[in-house]
Amino acid sequence: MTTLPRHDCWNFGHVVGASSMLAANCGVPVTSVVLAVELAGGSSYEATLPLIIGIALATYISSVLLPGLFEGISREDSLKRYEQQAEDLV
Repeated sequence: MTTLPRHDCWNFGHVVGASSMLAANCGVPVTSVVLAVELAGGSSYEATLPLIIGIALATYISSVLLPGLFEGISREDSLKRYEQQAEDLV
């Protein structure tokens, strides 16, 4: 019977949380992934998928859901506004 290697889940969660906060607050999701992988040692890429999922969720919440909650508009209107802003940048 093979056993899986033990990981320090608490530190792993802290890195994902800190990277997600950085991505959501500063709007730098790619930089957050790179910084987290490099600061975690760079030799272990096991945290990459949870990092990407956490950062994507935090970025979505901060850019689509929160403006709608603060301004009292629906999620669909907030999403349309976000898509319009993305088209204006291109």
